[in-house]
Amino acid sequence: MATPSVAAALHQRLAYLGEQITLLQADQKAVQAQLAAIVYPVLTLPNDITSEIFLRYSDDYPTLTCSPLLLARVCSSWRQVALSTHGIWARFAYEGRHPVSGRLAMWLSRAGKLPLHIQTPLPAANRPECVRIRKLLDAYGAQWETLDLVSDKPIFFPLQIQGPLPYFRTLTLSSNPSNYGVNTIPTIHDAPQLRHVKLLSIHLTNCQGALPWSQLTSLELAEIAFVQCLDILSQTQNLEILHFHLMSADPVPITRHIFPRLHSLTIGYDDSYSVIQHLILPALRQLHLFWPAEDCASAIEHLIKRSSCSPSTLILFAKYKPEVDLDFTTNSLSVIPTIKKLELVASAFKTADLTELFDLIHEDPSFLPALASQLRDKNRAISARSDARNEDGSRRGDRAVDFVHHLVRAA
Repeated sequence: MATPSVAAALHQRLAYLGEQITLLQADQKAVQAQLAAIVYPVLTLPNDITSEIFLRYSDDYPTLTCSPLLLARVCSSWRQVALSTHGIWARFAYEGRHPVSGRLAMWLSRAGKLPLHIQTPLPAANRPECVRIRKLLDAYGAQWETLDLVSDKPIFFPLQIQGPLPYFRTLTLSSNPSNYGVNTIPTIHDAPQLRHVKLLSIHLTNCQGALPWSQLTSLELAEIAFVQCLDILSQTQNLEILHFHLMSADPVPITRHIFPRLHSLTIGYDDSYSVIQHLILPALRQLHLFWPAEDCASAIEHLIKRSSCSPSTLILFAKYKPEVDLDFTTNSLSVIPTIKKLELVASAFKTADLTELFDLIHEDPSFLPALASQLRDKNRAISARSDARNEDGSRRGDRAVDFVHHLVRAA
């Protein structure tokens, strides 16, 4: 049992602690006031400057875990600026598997009236989430600038978009080739700025009238049927850039399609070279070839003769092919004597073979004469550097190695 003296001591201790609490609370308020008085330099910036910084920070396609959500979480001031900066909400990209319609609605509502860049997955057609996404996209169709839809299943987007799409420039539709089936894409009639279309593993029963094909300047077709490819090409005479990678080439009658403005052609593996025999490309300047492919040299040679064109740039991509035979390469290159720029994007070429290729270009005036002419000035500069580094007669080897460094871009 506590004595009176013990109780008195405890009361005295309690009174002391109360006084300390009062002092600490007063000190806390003073520190809080001092902290509140501190002005961080970044918060002194005018809101329009902060907004511009946010726009520069934002990625082309921000993820949901990055800006602009990250910017809005820093402090209340930044949140207000982020919510009022429409530009950082005008780009939306999502690659996950969780429902996306809620976030997409948030982004679109905060983008104001700005043109929209949208990259989003599209679930299977029988899922409510797919319907919600389609309705959102349709509601904001007048603001599309780029639209990129990706699906593991055949795309089902049965919209007849009648209203004008004044900003719409680029459409990309991608489906999983392992789930090959009929795709239903938006039917677009009034999109005067639409110039770029990519169809990746998209099978359409009828291409006629689906898109304003005739106004396109850039087209990429991959993993689609040969007949569908030809059907689309018959409607796209204003193309300037064409990239195709076909699944198979069924025998069809040869029908020539003239593309007077097409200057850049990319041809994939497999049966892609079968399309060449249907093309006439008088303005062709750049060839990007996935290398090697059977009968590719013959197909390219006939294309050049038929088109009366003079390609000046050749890019060979052989990274995913087994080791490339030098004789095959030189024989194939010889059919394009007008090239002035050669780029090899490959791990399949040996340095020794490239050195031999350099010697052939350097010593045989009939092999790639235009490229040899372009290299003469560079060779003189390389020789001068080699002379300064090495006086023992090994200049040719140094020059060849330097040439290889210029020629090969290992990806």
